[in-house]
Amino acid sequence: MSGLWLNRAGQTIACRLRFWLTHQSARPDYIDLVAGYVSIRGLMSIEAELRRALDRGTQIRLLLAVTQDEAIWIRLPDPFTDSTDLLRHRLARNVDYLRTELSGMPMVRDAQVRLLGLAYLLRRPGFSCRRHETAFVHSKVFTQHGADDKPVAVIGSANLTLGGMIRNEECSSQVTGSDAQEAVDYATALWNEAVPFDLTAIIEEQFSNYPHELVFLRMLFELYGGDVNAEDKLSLAAWQRDGVARALAIAREYGGALIADDVGVGKTYEAAEIIRRGVYERGERAVVICPANLVRMWRHRLRGWNLPADVLSYHGLPVAVRTWEEAGEAALPYDLVVLDEAHWLRNRTTWRDALRVALASAASPPQVFALTATPIQNRGQDLVEVLGLALPRLTVQHRRALADLCRRADRLDREQLNDLHRLLDTMMVRRTRQGIKENYPQGFGDATLVFPEQLPQEVRYSLPPRLRTLVRDVLAALDVERADLPQSALDDYHALAPNEEPPAALTMAAYHLQDYQIHPADGRRSTSAFDWTRLSKCMLCKRLESSVAALASTLEAMRSRCADVLHDLDRGTVYLPTDRHLTLPGHAWDGTLDDNTLAGLETDEALERQPGSKRVAHRADLFAVSQLRQDLVHDIAILTGLRDTADSLIPEDPKMPVLINLATETVRHPDGPKLLIFTGSRVTGEFITAELERHIAGNPALAGYRGRIASLARKERPTDKQIQRTTADFAPQAADIAPGILADHYPRNRYDLLVCTDMLAEGINLQQTAFVIHFDLPWNPMMIGQRAGRANRLGSPYEHITCFSVFPDRSLDAQLHLLNRLYGKINVAAAAVGVPTPIIPGATVEPRDFTAAISSSEPAKDTFPAFDADVYRAMLGTALRTPGLGAAIRDFPRKAGGVAGDGRLRGFVFCFRVHTAPRHKTTLCTIFLNGASLVDQMSCIREAAASDIAGWLRRAGHEPHNLTEPSGTLPDDVLQHLWPALEQARKRVATLHHLTDHESDDQITVITWLALAALPSRRTARE
Repeated sequence: MSGLWLNRAGQTIACRLRFWLTHQSARPDYIDLVAGYVSIRGLMSIEAELRRALDRGTQIRLLLAVTQDEAIWIRLPDPFTDSTDLLRHRLARNVDYLRTELSGMPMVRDAQVRLLGLAYLLRRPGFSCRRHETAFVHSKVFTQHGADDKPVAVIGSANLTLGGMIRNEECSSQVTGSDAQEAVDYATALWNEAVPFDLTAIIEEQFSNYPHELVFLRMLFELYGGDVNAEDKLSLAAWQRDGVARALAIAREYGGALIADDVGVGKTYEAAEIIRRGVYERGERAVVICPANLVRMWRHRLRGWNLPADVLSYHGLPVAVRTWEEAGEAALPYDLVVLDEAHWLRNRTTWRDALRVALASAASPPQVFALTATPIQNRGQDLVEVLGLALPRLTVQHRRALADLCRRADRLDREQLNDLHRLLDTMMVRRTRQGIKENYPQGFGDATLVFPEQLPQEVRYSLPPRLRTLVRDVLAALDVERADLPQSALDDYHALAPNEEPPAALTMAAYHLQDYQIHPADGRRSTSAFDWTRLSKCMLCKRLESSVAALASTLEAMRSRCADVLHDLDRGTVYLPTDRHLTLPGHAWDGTLDDNTLAGLETDEALERQPGSKRVAHRADLFAVSQLRQDLVHDIAILTGLRDTADSLIPEDPKMPVLINLATETVRHPDGPKLLIFTGSRVTGEFITAELERHIAGNPALAGYRGRIASLARKERPTDKQIQRTTADFAPQAADIAPGILADHYPRNRYDLLVCTDMLAEGINLQQTAFVIHFDLPWNPMMIGQRAGRANRLGSPYEHITCFSVFPDRSLDAQLHLLNRLYGKINVAAAAVGVPTPIIPGATVEPRDFTAAISSSEPAKDTFPAFDADVYRAMLGTALRTPGLGAAIRDFPRKAGGVAGDGRLRGFVFCFRVHTAPRHKTTLCTIFLNGASLVDQMSCIREAAASDIAGWLRRAGHEPHNLTEPSGTLPDDVLQHLWPALEQARKRVATLHHLTDHESDDQITVITWLALAALPSRRTARE
């Protein structure tokens, strides 16, 4: 046999080494194995021979070391001053390599038994292992020596790896005599310089019984590791960092994300961090598009964060798009787009059309991040429209499925609702304040996170007799008898003024002039896309609920409209509107009229804008002039009478005593006197401001408000500067003032009572008040939540925010059906995306943050489980931020697991990584010993979940090392059932992902697993 050891000509160094270990003529006292690289598989290939040597009484000393690539030495500066750091890094990587090799070994019975056999061998008396940690060692020296033996040594290039001993071109040579003695002395010197190294512990990691909680967190890390704990430079709170990470993960899949966190928890900060990453890390151009009243706020914030991004208003977007196109630029020349208050995009508007076209025409579509706390305003389709813009890569199939489910959200069964929630969880970030409070108890650093509790209070008023008659007359003028109302509503209508004759119904002639055409000039009858008749009737009904002053103003606007048309008719002209869209400050109407468009049109301009819309003059002789004149005169007479009556009843408005009583209670309340009053009408705002000022001046109980009342709800629309000054003086501690706006004005606590319209319901921080009054109720219930959100914010000094809703008189509501509409819309929102806080008394509250409390000490709440994912993400984020625990999760040994509970074994939960294009997927699979299985992700998570993970996390903050250490080795019965269960799970996952048996071996990797040994507590019985 040749003296050279080669991997050639049918011979391998492994064969020579096996023979060398066991066929020496004399029994050596020691066998030293020194190698720069040692692999687990390499040791397993000589495990039998090492065992026999130990059986003969020989002591084996295995010396591991590390070496460095030659290229590194070439790059190192003389005299290699960085070598210590490189060595330390290489030593750490050496352990990683060993663990990586272990993770790649088949997790089947035969391979695992062999691995256990190697671990047993390394633990035997007579086997020692050390590692040289003071220098790079490239030597490969194997020696046999003892007091009575002549030393023998093998010196060469082969490491104790499969490559070195079998596959590579290697050359080693056996030496004896003085050369062998020198080799023995050298190996002994290295051994004496080395330190003990527990190679066995690395192998046994796969067979150790790790804490249930740690295994569960490792599963969550595999599922949600990319969704939490984003690094930031803006000092974000923990939940904001998790929100950023989740939004970015969604954007990688869909090209954008919807951030729908609750009001006042920091969506602006999350968006800012996303902008920072885009601008500074990827060199992207960014733009924020928002309502006009928030433009200054955004510019101020971005300057404060030193973030170079443009800010545009929704109203200005169409003009900007045209300007870019005319300049030869892209329709939207940005790489990153943030859409603030994205519910503004739920309806068809000129700016939504412009944005949709710009996004669709972009050669390289920008990433889009939409922000809104109320993604559903009036109907489920609102959410679909916003997601359609925020997720450029949303497929047509997903959009259709989403539209169908959202439309019926409040009527879906449990399984369908779960389908909707699973779909939404992949597309949006949605956390409530309550969920954040529960899952992130440490808000900022060591400060306890506190959100105020929102308390909705119902306040009713009664209509006095004269006002009941006026309401009856207005409803009669609107032809309520022919409105297809239920009999109960008609009975309420007749009961308003049963002994008086109502006026005749309005013809509404001024609002459908095209119907009077008899001889069109071009042979075609003019048509209008606008249903002015229905719109006017709806707005008049709404003004009934707002205030008598608003009703009188609307009646006068309608009377004036009729008079103008009559004046034009007398001059021989009839004007017909031709616009396809009616543009209002907050909406662009396409002609349809439903609850959604009513919500968008609820402004004082809605009825005033028609005369100013684009119109075309027609000759009067083309119309039925006599009939038209007769109808106009008829309507003017009725409207004049109704207006005069309403004007006379303004001082008797029954809502004012309610408001005065609430103000009186607030001014003397311990949490007072700050009071915020919202109305949807500036006419109503003007009226209640004047009445409040009058009562404050003459009522000693309201003396605390004298000189301290301000109004942003007067008939004249306030300027941006007026809004900034007034809100800053109402809530100076919360003032968010853009530089330059108040150069001559320093915010101070000047006002305690502020009257405002819904233009202040978004983007303004007024959390220095604990009381909000909704003087009237909008068609859009989420606007009520937005109003309350001005006060109910993080940082509020109050435990409770009381929101008073002035409900309409029951007889009036029977006609308007306003509350039924609001309750119905809230139910849809609650089912689809959750309503985290009470909007109006008696309405649905579903805190879908998609957070359900997980506790074994309390019966499980009947919640929708699909959005528990955010609870688990919060758990994981907290764990990763806990010193010591984060490293334990990240460094958790691949394929290791643990046992949950100490009852009888009933199954296993496996966590797999499935390698599929374009990126790997994490899949959970539960195998029960009775043959049943689960692959639904959330069901598997619930099976694996620890009962008191929150308490364990708190303890881990003080002693992470003790809580993450394994409690010995796995029980034998667990190992006996583990491998067949794993094989069953692998096949189940392969079927799920349409992989063949051959493909599954390469593409399905087990990450961790958990044996279920506790009896099920909150689960459906499966046995």
